[in-house]
Amino acid sequence: LGDLFEASPRLKYKIMNNNFLVNLPKFSRTKSDADLANHTIYPADTFIFDDNQLTNLLSANTLEMCKLMPELRTFSARRNMLVDVTGLCLSIQQLILGSNYIGEYETPNLNALKNMTRLHRFELPGNGISILPPDLTTLMPHLRDVIMADNRIRHVPLRLFQHNPRLSSIYFSGSLLTTIDMNVIMYSDQFFRIYLQGNLIERFTKNLTDRLDELVHRKSTLWMVDILGNPLECSCDTKAFQAWVRNSTIIANVKNLTCGGEVDHRIGHTVILLSFTASGSLLSLLSHLLS
Repeated sequence: LGDLFEASPRLKYKIMNNNFLVNLPKFSRTKSDADLANHTIYPADTFIFDDNQLTNLLSANTLEMCKLMPELRTFSARRNMLVDVTGLCLSIQQLILGSNYIGEYETPNLNALKNMTRLHRFELPGNGISILPPDLTTLMPHLRDVIMADNRIRHVPLRLFQHNPRLSSIYFSGSLLTTIDMNVIMYSDQFFRIYLQGNLIERFTKNLTDRLDELVHRKSTLWMVDILGNPLECSCDTKAFQAWVRNSTIIANVKNLTCGGEVDHRIGHTVILLSFTASGSLLSLLSHLLS
């Protein structure tokens, strides 16, 4: 690929989708070590290997790619067959590895992310991950967005995001969470969105709702929590929670809240029927904040 890149030296986006690649291609290096030291190699800042058959990123070719592309900021390899993330370039700020098999070996594979200190965003949805190392993001001070949707996560470590003051959104939708401790996200001072749709949450405890209200009041930042599609229990025991949902400015897009007597077959409990419809003012506010 070296000759190809030298033929288009100003091209910053390298896209190699749907090529049946089972390994990263060999990057020939025709430039001198002096050029390498001066960072005058390939200016690529984005590399996309979606929809191939990559299984492993740790190879001599990967190391060569990192040397030749010191400005590489975005790396995407969605819908491959990756079971390991070891070997990725440390310059990467945005890592997109959705729909792979990284959860097959759990913690050892995720540990490889710990040294990627420049990450602003990582996406690992649909990887069958069930365990998150408690120090996964300790060395990521610039981290803003974490997308871990559609995995098998049952528990979020209490201090997972303790060292991420810029964190502004986390996605744990489509997992197996039964609750979440708001201490997990108390360290951020940003406008915060937490997506918990489609989990197994039956209710928030009073301690949890009080903690949320306290955080919003103390930090004076806008928070949004989305709990659409959870089997929220409808009973006399949850009347306080139902009232909190109705009156809260935190829960996203609640238009009405009724007990419908339906059964959620995932757990067999009667659930509250939640109808979420975004109001125009909320949509405008979110669009303004996200722009």
